[in-house]
Amino acid sequence: MFSGVKYGGREAEERGMTPEQIEYRAQQAQHLLERYSDLERERETAGLYEEALEARRLRLEQEASVVYWRERLSSVA
Repeated sequence: MFSGVKYGGREAEERGMTPEQIEYRAQQAQHLLERYSDLERERETAGLYEEALEARRLRLEQEASVVYWRERLSSVA
């Protein structure tokens, strides 16, 4: 996944992460969300609708990732 969380590795990742590491992941997820939003808008403007749909899918996945990391951050803060 684009959140940096590998399939089956989330449990191992959750153990031992510092608040700083979680904050870093949240920031990276937010950065990717912004990039996918830009990409979706660029592709749509260019009339590349299939690529815009793929960028939208990535953006939606990334929105979920941002929520996850922000929740993790608030739970350790």
